[in-house]
Amino acid sequence: MILEIKSDPAELKQVRKKVEIFCKEHDLKTDSFLIKLAIDEALQNIIRYAYDFDKTKNIKITLE
Repeated sequence: MILEIKSDPAELKQVRKKVEIFCKEHDLKTDSFLIKLAIDEALQNIIRYAYDFDKTKNIKITLE
């Protein structure tokens, strides 16, 4: 599954929801909360430090 979002913190809620759905559909043995937390933290760091809160940048997330 590939998710593409803008570097806007408001997009993170949607990503967390899609990650949870992905985890349920693929019956992952790992706690989906921990996966969502890791992805959320990584995206926040990208938005904050790499893009300096520029909401026009694109981020592509690939879930396998």
